[in-house]
Amino acid sequence: MAATTMTPDEFRAAIAELGYSQERFAELVGASPRTGQKWALGEARIPGAVVILLKLFGEQPKALAAVEAMGPLPTRTRPAKKAAKKRTRKAA
Repeated sequence: MAATTMTPDEFRAAIAELGYSQERFAELVGASPRTGQKWALGEARIPGAVVILLKLFGEQPKALAAVEAMGPLPTRTRPAKKAAKKRTRKAA
């Protein structure tokens, strides 16, 4: 079974090979532009599904073209209750 981990350097190299910026690739897979920056800087773990997609897109350009044709996925947002809790903790 192939590894589903990726370093920030590997992430940056993979998206550059595909011709994407950090922000644009994140949007393509339904993440916020800031999340793409976090993956590239090592501030957030790169999800296994994103690693698999990058490997697939690198090996199968038609798969990338098919995803691009669908348009960007809706950006995942944090539920209001959880976001309010996080703001409260920061203020304390």
